[in-house]
Amino acid sequence: MNSESSSKSGNYINVVNEFSPASAELFNGRWVMIGITSLVGAYATTGQIIPGFFKSPLI
Repeated sequence: MNSESSSKSGNYINVVNEFSPASAELFNGRWVMIGITSLVGAYATTGQIIPGFFKSPLI
């Protein structure tokens, strides 16, 4: 059973996903954009790059 016949029948166990460098770069780029958006959102709401990271401990 090859991957073409398995995908037509709905059995996806034998389908092998191949990762190319181009798709890896696309994946990394998408996660970077999510991270940058999160950084901007955190800075806009708290005024800090990493909220709560540089707070002095309560002694």
